[in-house]
Amino acid sequence: MLNENAKKWVAALRSGKYTQARSYLTTASGDCCLGVACKLFMAEHPDELWPLLSRAGIILYANEDEDYHWAVSLPPMVQIWLGLRTTDGSYGRMGVETLASDNDSGLTFEEIADTIEAEPKGLFVENTVR
Repeated sequence: MLNENAKKWVAALRSGKYTQARSYLTTASGDCCLGVACKLFMAEHPDELWPLLSRAGIILYANEDEDYHWAVSLPPMVQIWLGLRTTDGSYGRMGVETLASDNDSGLTFEEIADTIEAEPKGLFVENTVR
């Protein structure tokens, strides 16, 4: 069963509020499905993660450890918040099926939300209270 944070994420993907972008979590023109999750996390935890605009128009996510910025995979705190097993949303066949690659290959947010709700094997951490 999806945790409450993952349910919020699915609702956000279906909301029509976000413009879909590819290749990066967030750009000046939109978000990938994982970038939407980062924005939801920041809304609830404004002191734990914040966006930084790069010269190329890519939004990098940072926390107090300024030595590392996330641009293409989820920050670990967002991964844990959602209950995902990996930072790219891997499921099914390892390294082949990921929410990131689904997004970048052209699946819509609605289709990605369907995948998340189906809870494919390996997407979420199992045997935890979520």
